[in-house]
Amino acid sequence: MSNACGPSNTILCCKCAEEDGLKAAHLCSRHPDSEGEKSSTLVQKLKHYLYDESISGDSICLIQLEPEGNDVSLRCSLVVRPLNSDTSYTALSYTWGDPATIHTISCNGQRLLVGENLHSALLQFRRDGRTEPLWVDAVCINQKNNAEKTQQVRRMQQIYEIASLVVCWLGEEEKSDEEGFSRMRKLFAQCGEQSPQDFVNYSFNTVKQLGLPDLSSSQWGAMCRILYRPYFSRIWIFQEIIAATGCIIQCGTHTIDRTIVLTIGSIYERFHQVGGAIAANIPLPQPTEPETDFEDTVVLFSVQHLWAAKALFDFGKKAKICQLLMNTRVFEATEPRDRFYALIGLSSDVSSTFIDYDRPYAEVQVEIAKRCMMQPESWGPMIFSYVDQGHHSDSLPSWVPDWTPGGPIMLPLAGSYYPYKLEPLPQPNWQMRLNNQIALNGRLFDKIATVIHETPYTTPLPKLNKLNKFVNYCKKMEEWEDSCWELAMRLREYPTGEGIFEAYWRALIFNRQNLEEEPSQNFEWAYKSWNTAFSTGKDESLLELTSIIQQPGNNQDPSPATILEMIQRLSGLMYTGMQFIIAYGKLSFKFGLLNKLLSVAVPFENAFFRYAPGRKFCITKTGFMGWVPSTAQENDLFCFFDDCSLPFVLRRCEGGYKLIGDSYLHGLMNDPLIVLLEKKQDVVLL
Repeated sequence: MSNACGPSNTILCCKCAEEDGLKAAHLCSRHPDSEGEKSSTLVQKLKHYLYDESISGDSICLIQLEPEGNDVSLRCSLVVRPLNSDTSYTALSYTWGDPATIHTISCNGQRLLVGENLHSALLQFRRDGRTEPLWVDAVCINQKNNAEKTQQVRRMQQIYEIASLVVCWLGEEEKSDEEGFSRMRKLFAQCGEQSPQDFVNYSFNTVKQLGLPDLSSSQWGAMCRILYRPYFSRIWIFQEIIAATGCIIQCGTHTIDRTIVLTIGSIYERFHQVGGAIAANIPLPQPTEPETDFEDTVVLFSVQHLWAAKALFDFGKKAKICQLLMNTRVFEATEPRDRFYALIGLSSDVSSTFIDYDRPYAEVQVEIAKRCMMQPESWGPMIFSYVDQGHHSDSLPSWVPDWTPGGPIMLPLAGSYYPYKLEPLPQPNWQMRLNNQIALNGRLFDKIATVIHETPYTTPLPKLNKLNKFVNYCKKMEEWEDSCWELAMRLREYPTGEGIFEAYWRALIFNRQNLEEEPSQNFEWAYKSWNTAFSTGKDESLLELTSIIQQPGNNQDPSPATILEMIQRLSGLMYTGMQFIIAYGKLSFKFGLLNKLLSVAVPFENAFFRYAPGRKFCITKTGFMGWVPSTAQENDLFCFFDDCSLPFVLRRCEGGYKLIGDSYLHGLMNDPLIVLLEKKQDVVLL
């Protein structure tokens, strides 16, 4: 070798590989300049031995691993086989991992570069003695041939469905994995396999009544560390896991059945004590890891929605593409178009022929929106409700949702006030115009008068290892809530005849205690506790905990692994000397009061955080309280479209209107009679 990697080094970058004429299955982030013309030249130069010609539509390429010999390096060959039930193979589901770390294997007698995660999976499979051919997307599809890639991805569901076995590779095993998988199996045995019908009855039994270990058990932390593997944030796993006939989850030498892992998601939702145990043992980021306000989201969305989608799929049903897109909003995709293409095989309203890797990303988003508009079950508000101008590309029309991941997720109000129904919804008169403008019938009836622009609730409640952030959060939330109440008090009377106070607390939670039910009167007490909790939590004496932790000589690891470990560590520190007794007395009282308030406030807090993130509190010119998108401004307009009980915020522009997003106006959602007084008109969305 003439490059800097050296002749004995098996970790290579693409630029060095190019100098030696190697085929790279992954691009190297260390040499981004090599990802253009040079990389294409490399692929063309070596195409003759790895991809002699495009694979026909009824065939797939498979890897045949060779047994381990005197040479410990991986050797394999590529074989082409017909894609039918007579072909026996194992399909690998995995995450590509860091493109900067590359290993070499021998394929068809030539050197092939693969990522570290794939390399570790192939090594483990060889150790396991697997002799069946493997299907691996990074190698078995020519990633540089868009025509072949399009053809093969269109058949992805079939590839995973026909496979004798799908192995979901989480990566190399860790010390706690055996304990984590054991806890999953026991939890599955104790709570049982769940069905959608089970969710009419939620369980509030204690962990002792359920026969589960205490929250402090290391088993919970071990299980959570498995669920927080990077694998569970990958968009393609939705199709790969759900379509598979036979499927196991593998982590090093440990394996577990898919059903057990997915059921954890439903158990988390139905059994509140299990949810509390998982929440208390969420892995905390280490000092070397970047902090994120959304680190809790992946496991919640991933495992729960995987289970729900699998249950639907097993009943022979498929979800709408907009539902799938919303449920996978936090998932990651290396190729932006895969955010759509990875879900099409599971959708009921978009066929696999839509997949085309020569189609620009913006065009993909627009065409998906148009197709949804054409479906009686998902026209208009179903699509418009997913628009968030706070996270929207300028290259898209205002009415087209931008599904690119990032930022807080704004839950669409369509799920509560215009829910999915079995029968087709009324389909209005609408027209597509030039430049992807759309014209509908609607009534413009009110304007935004005042908006509270602060949004402290957009950031989730800080974890207990960040007490300074917790105290600051409570301060800002109290200030925000005071501003909202002052705004509400400007109204002498409410248009519906309700008292201002009742209309106010109901408006704060969008008048919903869950997705479809209005809150009972008991929620008034929950609101009062919620409000008082902020004034209690803002007390800066709580910060004494931080100074205790940071005192020299406490001999404590500053990087606890979970929230529960943090609490345990605090408790231990409190009793280590007389100097802590006074602080402990004050803080124990504060935390006791705070805990009592929060326990009463939980239903209100859950209802509040369901829809508030991504929105701002407001009052309208005619005196309604409500919520509007975060980018809404004073004097923006409200509009009801035909046959839709959900109001939208529009902004007047030259030639039409810009869709800002959906809104909540207390008292108008279920009985918008006042709107009928307004004249219907054509509304053109730009």
